[in-house]
Amino acid sequence: MIRRFAAEIVLPDSALERVVGAPDVRNARSIRAFEKSGFRFVREADVDGPAPEHVMILDRNAADDV
Repeated sequence: MIRRFAAEIVLPDSALERVVGAPDVRNARSIRAFEKSGFRFVREADVDGPAPEHVMILDRNAADDV
């Protein structure tokens, strides 16, 4: 569902080259869902919240391969 949303809703805009997701670092299921959808880990980011975010990206080219 994540990959389909990225491929069909976000990436059809030709000006966009990637999709960014940032699940809570404590949410292993969400992180795994992003990984299974082709997203790759970039870094952890501290935000104004209870925990850092696990920043992940899906490049336009990778969206077609998954």
